[in-house]
Amino acid sequence: MSDFQMNPADVQEASVLMSRLADRMSDLELTKSDDSFDCGDTAVQEALAYFVSMYNKRGQTTRTWLNGCSDSLHATAQASADTPTMKRQSSSRHFEPSCRNEGIMATRFSQRFPAVTGDLGAIWSSQNEIRNRRRDIRDLGASLTEAISTCGDWTGLAREAFNDSARAEQKEISIWEDGCLQAADALKSYYFTLEWVISSVNNIRAQADDLWEQYQAMPPETRSSQHAELEGELAYLQKSYDDAKHILSEEALNTAAILREALYFTPEDIHKETSHG
Repeated sequence: MSDFQMNPADVQEASVLMSRLADRMSDLELTKSDDSFDCGDTAVQEALAYFVSMYNKRGQTTRTWLNGCSDSLHATAQASADTPTMKRQSSSRHFEPSCRNEGIMATRFSQRFPAVTGDLGAIWSSQNEIRNRRRDIRDLGASLTEAISTCGDWTGLAREAFNDSARAEQKEISIWEDGCLQAADALKSYYFTLEWVISSVNNIRAQADDLWEQYQAMPPETRSSQHAELEGELAYLQKSYDDAKHILSEEALNTAAILREALYFTPEDIHKETSHG
């Protein structure tokens, strides 16, 4: 048993500050990133959707923790205010916030090279939103530290338990912040790769259309003599197309892996829930 002392007004102020932080948690939700849009690759689409889902669950966990601490601090302050003396044996109260072709020359040549799509604007908006949320999460951590500091001279077992819980949550918030930066950087890199691939494929399709127009302008009796030359040019375009698609596929797989790796901020209870689901 250890000696106990506190200023109830300081603890009550910390309770109010934590309640306000909990109310502001909705500002940290991802909204633009949560919309369904063309990411240019299924792997990125699925990984981003999962990232957003787990991100928002992380936010719900922190909101629950903040509300739980606010309620506990309020109750502790009230109980102490009702006690005649401010120096007594420590309470056994524990903080337990919730965890956490037809014919070879019969069709337009550009049809050999399907267009690559992707909503570049939405992808940019998504990475920007996640980057901004990283800043907001950092501010949340600073505000939590400030709220904790208002507890003043409160000492005793309950304060020690509160400090342990707060340190653990502050560590989770810091990891959450780092995960958001990792995800935003991965999406930004993917954006520039997709932008280049879309432009490259559009250029290949334009060259194929030019070859088609040249082929159509040839007299019928001379077309057959040009087949080998045309096929050589189309083969070159095909290699360029395949190379671009390969680059996109590799970048998409890498981006998806990074987005899933960034989920290390996910609370343990959510990890268990999804691994057994």
